[in-house]
Amino acid sequence: MQRRQRANDDQGATLILLAICLVPLMALAGLALDGGRAYGERREMQNAADSSAMAATRQLDQFLTGQTADASLIDDAARDAAEKNGADRSRVSCTLVRFDRSTIEACPTSGTMAPATRLVAAGVHVGTEQTKATIFMKVVGTQNFTANADATAQIGRPGGSYVAPFLVCATAPGHVPPQLIPDATSSTGFKINTAAIGVEYSIYGNDIKTGGRDCGNPSSSFRGNVNTGSDYPMPGEWDTTTGNKNGPTLRLVNSGAVCDADFTDGCLMVVPLCPRSNGQGGTNFRAYCTDFGLFEVSYVANHDIDAIFRGGTTINRGGIAGPADLNGTRIVALTD
Repeated sequence: MQRRQRANDDQGATLILLAICLVPLMALAGLALDGGRAYGERREMQNAADSSAMAATRQLDQFLTGQTADASLIDDAARDAAEKNGADRSRVSCTLVRFDRSTIEACPTSGTMAPATRLVAAGVHVGTEQTKATIFMKVVGTQNFTANADATAQIGRPGGSYVAPFLVCATAPGHVPPQLIPDATSSTGFKINTAAIGVEYSIYGNDIKTGGRDCGNPSSSFRGNVNTGSDYPMPGEWDTTTGNKNGPTLRLVNSGAVCDADFTDGCLMVVPLCPRSNGQGGTNFRAYCTDFGLFEVSYVANHDIDAIFRGGTTINRGGIAGPADLNGTRIVALTD
């Protein structure tokens, strides 16, 4: 009888011990499982923040360059992209920032933007957030967890490495008006000349070497060709090649009739703009290029290509090398 009572006591003690241990065991399991879910949600929120910042900054770029007239589309783009990637639309924050990433103000929810804001806006900072219920951590009183993230995207002057078919001596005497003019506020010392937009130029052919458009090449053998053996930095020195040879096009235009190997009338290409050269001739001739220009081909012959300078465009590869010239080529990129 005593033996049976002792057995019952042992079983009761085991159940009590198991009950005592069950809570911390479930807490450990919850820490692993719910913690894993929290980490996954945090990554999802970061993806949402990155996508949201890029979408909003692209919309800001379109507003600043006059492609759209409704400033509220910036905030809409931020929330749409965040929601599409799993964030709570109502908990998305959207803030305009300067090029140094300092805060200006919240993204406009009306169609207007103050002139002072428009003058300095260079990107968007976005915050995303999502709350999820826990599964196992409820046993220790944790009912839910919140995942959040933030990201900044900005508009800037393109950096990185590129390859192009031609380069334009953008300050050469034969260009009236030149595409680039001096600008003490720019890190490169030059900016796009608005008076050159809409003007037709020879961008390849014999007119380059005979028309004073060769950046002062002493041997007058440069016809506009880039040596396409490798990518080149922007800004930086670009090697050139002599003779009548066409290289690949710079396929960086986000829309429009991008040029193929035939350079048909009306196609668009992005061409390096170069304000000076190394002053040497022949195969030693190199040009220092600081920006890109968008050109619309207007005339194609056997050894000549003319194109209308359209100013800048927003390209889709490379990094940010400095503040954007809104008349020049720009890039939208994540910076934080």
